[in-house]
Amino acid sequence: MSSSINEQSQPPDFKSSAARLVWNLAIPVLFIAVVILFFHSRGKFEFSLDEGLELMKGALVEAGYPLYNPVWSDQPPIMTYAIAAVIRLAGMDVGTARLMVLISAAVLLWSAYKFLEIEYSKWHGLIAVVLIFMLPKFMVLSVSVMAGLPAISLAMLGLLLVVFWHHNRRTWLLPISALLLAVSIFTKLFIGFLAPIILAGILVDSIASARKGTPWIKALAPAVLWGLVFAAASAILLFGTVGWSNLPFLLNVHFQAPENQAFTNVQYSLLWYLGQSAALLVLGVLGAVFSLREKKWMMGYLIAWAITAILLFINYRPIWDHQLLIITIPIAMLAAISVYKALVKLAEVFRPHVQWNAQSVLLLLSLGVLILLVFDFHVPEPLSLMNPRPSLTSSGLELGPVRVQFLEEIRKYQDQTHWIVTDLPMYAFRTGLLVPPEIAVISAKRYETGNFTDDDLLAVLRKYQPEQVLLGRFDYPSIDGYLDLNYHIVHTDDEIKLFIRNDLVAPE
Repeated sequence: MSSSINEQSQPPDFKSSAARLVWNLAIPVLFIAVVILFFHSRGKFEFSLDEGLELMKGALVEAGYPLYNPVWSDQPPIMTYAIAAVIRLAGMDVGTARLMVLISAAVLLWSAYKFLEIEYSKWHGLIAVVLIFMLPKFMVLSVSVMAGLPAISLAMLGLLLVVFWHHNRRTWLLPISALLLAVSIFTKLFIGFLAPIILAGILVDSIASARKGTPWIKALAPAVLWGLVFAAASAILLFGTVGWSNLPFLLNVHFQAPENQAFTNVQYSLLWYLGQSAALLVLGVLGAVFSLREKKWMMGYLIAWAITAILLFINYRPIWDHQLLIITIPIAMLAAISVYKALVKLAEVFRPHVQWNAQSVLLLLSLGVLILLVFDFHVPEPLSLMNPRPSLTSSGLELGPVRVQFLEEIRKYQDQTHWIVTDLPMYAFRTGLLVPPEIAVISAKRYETGNFTDDDLLAVLRKYQPEQVLLGRFDYPSIDGYLDLNYHIVHTDDEIKLFIRNDLVAPE
């Protein structure tokens, strides 16, 4: 009795708690530091045309224009509202919005690490982090103002909480997990297929672990709790931020795109993208087999995630980089299992034959250099994109003379400009100008599917009578007459043209 009291009264082990805290913070902090120091994203004008679209939607919402009507959008609202909040705090600053996405990428890596640490070991988790970091476009997308990666990050964090629940049965984890997944889906709809996978996993585990004679309603309670919270959160987000009447905005363009001839090129297909990650796929399949043989049933979530995503997107076009991450991230986590086993086996083979001294280290370095000379290796992403010297500064915007000139010309008339009509909204955002809300998004899908036409653009021009017009992404022959009558060109380069309304006063 006294011994148990003494045990209970022992002070907490602060050293071990601090060590765990440092270890958990190390991965996200190190990742953010590496990206900031060695990948100078602050100097990039835009990583994707979608960045400008997302930023402009956020700027319009922050300025008081409601999303969907009149701000046109084919995406769920969470990312737009998050960008609007960032703009409210920091102004129309691209770097701050990119930092928000970078933090979400760090959370994704931490969640992947914890998932593998719980099921296997810290080393498995670290290997998974490295493999995800090395995925094509991951580092670029981790600093691109786009919704895909933040949505996957929220979903992975929600799944991690479910794994925690499987291990400790703390009920409060389930509603938080359900809420995170609902928010994830209303950040990017493509992650929605995870909901039935998670619900099925909770249900199967609850039934399998229930004692004989347990009432069925008690056995079903965890799955019912998760499902009800998810359904309630999704309904609140749907009716509170989207509205039933605006639901077609989120669906129509994406369902019409696969039928469009503009996206029939093989480079828009999932198989073309997966061909670039063939080795990872093989390692992922092997890792899945290992996990099933070892009865690591939590890995079934990742297996189901990857297989379902492949089946859903195998015939869909166009596929973009951020959509590929839905498949490659769970596969990279599975691949960590087989990579770890291979490394352990290599260590077992070489350990008895190698004496670790200065001579053997030099021999290994010589062998490595010889291999590099014999085989024509290329430096893969993300290493090829990183600056070998750390720096907290960037050499201004890495624009090139074309972008610099357009930005300078736009700024000359900035004080006289209320609206700028453009299909290149990053120029508008970086000069602090707004585009009419109806054309916040002139995307390839919207244009090619006929959801935006020359007549729509002409109607916007007549309604808003913008002081500046900057066009360069698509052709709009029907508006040429209107522009010739009311505007004049002040700068043009290649396909991009900047028009100024005739009544504006030329700057001195």
